[in-house]
Parts: sequence; structure tokens; C-alpha cells
Amino acid sequence: MKKSFPLHGIFGIILLLVSEIAVFKKIDPFYSWFYCFAWWSYIFIIDAVIYRLKENSLVVNRTRNSS
Repeated sequence: MKKSFPLHGIFGIILLLVSEIAVFKKIDPFYSWFYCFAWWSYIFIIDAVIYRLKENSLVVNRTRNSS
């Protein structure tokens, strides 16, 4: 049974869309910091895709780094 698309992936898609719209309208902080918003959106989206395909995720499965 396939898992549904994780919430952090949906958040990444929404964040990317909002930041792209804000860049075109020149709204700060999205206009000045677009690279950071785009990069974190990409990380969340790709991690959600990997979780959907392989059921393994750095965000979901590794919440605390064990030493």
C-alpha cells in the first residue's frame, strides 16, 4: 500500500509557489532571500518524494541524530 504524500512535501510546494509569486511582486523577504526559500522548498519536496517512493526519509525517519 502506497503512503500518501507527506505534509512537509505539501508545505514545500506551497512555500515555493508563494515565494515565486512574491519574487515577481518584489515582496521582501522573499525578494531578497529567494534562494533560501527555494532551496528549503526543494529539500522538503524531494524528501517527500523519496519518502513516498521508498518509505525512508531524513525528515520523517531521522528526527534526532543519535550519537
